[in-house]
Amino acid sequence: MNNYTRKQVAEHNKEKDAWIIINGNVYNMTKFLLIHPGGEKVVLDLLGDDASEDFHMNHPKENLFIIEKYKIGTISE
Repeated sequence: MNNYTRKQVAEHNKEKDAWIIINGNVYNMTKFLLIHPGGEKVVLDLLGDDASEDFHMNHPKENLFIIEKYKIGTISE
């Protein structure tokens, strides 16, 4: 598993290159955008940023397993 800085994640903030951070883990959400149940706009607003608070406010903890296959690394700072 790769380690990334917050600065590196922040560079991936486009629809075709979409990364987010949740609970210190980095997820490449590029392919998930089109299938996100709440629509892609919800995720687009969080690209390149830490989405932990938003995720936990809008999803049960168990939903982390849905995006686990998009995990590409962790934050190391």
